[in-house]
Amino acid sequence: MRLEIRIFNGIHLICEDSYNLKTTKEHYPHTHDFCELYFHVAGKCTYMVENGIYPTDYGTCVITRHNELHCVRIEENCQYERFYYQIFDGALPFLGSDAHMRCFFDRDFGQNNVIVLPRELMDECLARAKETVSVYKSGAPDAESVGLANFLLTMHSINSFYNQALSLSEDRRYDSLVTNALRYINQNFTSIGQVDEIAAKLFVSREYLSRSFKAQVGISPKQYILRKKIETAKAALRGGASLDAACELAGFNDYSYFIYLFRRETGMTPAKYREYMSQSICVPMTDPTARPDDTSR
Repeated sequence: MRLEIRIFNGIHLICEDSYNLKTTKEHYPHTHDFCELYFHVAGKCTYMVENGIYPTDYGTCVITRHNELHCVRIEENCQYERFYYQIFDGALPFLGSDAHMRCFFDRDFGQNNVIVLPRELMDECLARAKETVSVYKSGAPDAESVGLANFLLTMHSINSFYNQALSLSEDRRYDSLVTNALRYINQNFTSIGQVDEIAAKLFVSREYLSRSFKAQVGISPKQYILRKKIETAKAALRGGASLDAACELAGFNDYSYFIYLFRRETGMTPAKYREYMSQSICVPMTDPTARPDDTSR
């Protein structure tokens, strides 16, 4: 079951509870054109985000902003329950990025994305989400005010606990091989020629690295490098960069090949994507992982 509530202009609450099979096709690593605050309620899963892979328990909270690659992996047949907030750019002037959004922006890119909430704090966040759902379902005239108040209280709780929570979370990464591979790729994706280079740096065979990486991330190292390049180009285009500059920033040496791969991966040319994003402000997709170029497989 999936329920999406528009709390305020540019702020959405999504609650999902579904039975998932381990063999169900999981989402590829993806990014969003908005900030996302994710809470894990139940289900045997792991969560990959930029520089690490984490086990998820009740209270695991994942914080991602624009262009940070992430994905969930379902480890066994289970009831997978989660809720999350999507905060689009249109809401930022109202919220103030220096105050309510500091857990998103007052950190380095791809760092400190995962925290673990104590049970009582997670209980409070979950209770607020459930109250928001209940009030919206009742049709109460002040539903928007209640939803917004609950969201702001949740953000206050996360921001207040954030620095303390980091010390509880950094030792939760596992599979050091894949974690180290992710870090190396994220730092060098514009210059990596072959997967053999990564394997040599980590002192393992290409085959072993590829098997381990795909088992944990869902795609091969080569596919991850391409996705990282495409997402970098998209971020540059969203920021107003020229097509040539986006091509160079993403590490492509051949402009024609860049256009070909960008279109293959996103369904539109770089020029079309830049035009689309310039016209799309805070318009949510139906699928919380979807983007205008959704490439889930």
